Amino acid sequence: MSEITEYDPIEAGLAECRQRYAGTVYDLRSTAGNESARAARRELVTLRTTLEAKRKALKAPVLEQAKLIDDEAKRITTELLTLERPIDEQIKADEARREQERKAREEAERARVIGIHKRMAALTAFPTSVAHQTAARIATAIVQWLGMKPKPEDFDEFISDAEGLFTDGSARLNATLEAAEAREAEEARKKAEAEAEAARLKTEREALEREKSAELERARVEREAQAAENARIAAERAEVERVARESREAEAAQLAAERNRLADQQTEIERLAAAERASLAQQRAELQRQREAMDRRRREAQAAVDAAKAPAVVQALEAPAAVKGAPKASRPTDDEIIEVLALHFRVHELKVIEWLLNMNLEAASKREAELL
Repeated sequence: MSEITEYDPIEAGLAECRQRYAGTVYDLRSTAGNESARAARRELVTLRTTLEAKRKALKAPVLEQAKLIDDEAKRITTELLTLERPIDEQIKADEARREQERKAREEAERARVIGIHKRMAALTAFPTSVAHQTAARIATAIVQWLGMKPKPEDFDEFISDAEGLFTDGSARLNATLEAAEAREAEEARKKAEAEAEAARLKTEREALEREKSAELERARVEREAQAAENARIAAERAEVERVARESREAEAAQLAAERNRLADQQTEIERLAAAERASLAQQRAELQRQREAMDRRRREAQAAVDAAKAPAVVQALEAPAAVKGAPKASRPTDDEIIEVLALHFRVHELKVIEWLLNMNLEAASKREAELL
């Protein structure tokens, strides 16, 4: 039996159903088999719904008790938090203060070390900054360097490193000063030699300029003689060009006269062509008017034939519009009806037959009854 005694009757019903229905195969094609299967299903459904109702009934007080337990726990938790939160806030505020003080100490230490490293970097960079200065500037920089001698209060635990940098910097500055003095002495020697060489070159240049002036004078005289010869040649060339220009102008005038004659001839040809096109257009218009007259006469003849062929059919088609109770006109033949409809709608007679076969005869009968 079930561990929940309230389910015992349902458990007993389940055991009975298991014996009767487990593995049963029903012949649903027969009436008896179909009814047996449906009856078995109803019994099982009833048993299942009974179980569900019992479950809800048993669970309801348990759910209510659980809600009471949760609500009471929530109330007590709220009161505990009311006592806990002020203490927690004090602890967190103290922890935040301690953290701020720690960060301030670390920041101060970092700033102190950074300041020392900056001063050490200045000691390292100073000798290099005056490496290419004059000897006088370097001597002034050495006096400034001596005022930068490291003090214990400025470098703290890095004082020994700073003193080493200062010693090395002093040696580099002295070496730089000696190199600058040697360089400036060499530059002064080279300058003197350059000035002597410049004076020698100036003397030579003045001599060359005198020779060049004499050469230029000779060249001027030769240019003037050449200019006179060029003027003579230019006059001869101008005369030749004048004769050639007059010849070209005469030839151009002859060509212009020939072009004008050809242009007049082309204008006359175009005028004759335009007259020919106008004549052809007039002839086409006349032919078109004749075709339209012939088509109109053909349509009038066809209309006369159609009117003569189908008077009875037209009368039959117009009969529904007559007053109710009037005597019925003689019915046209089927062929006449088909022919008139084909002519009216301008389709083949087979298309009219297809329309008639697809007519809604029931609707047509109703309409006839209404007209009668």
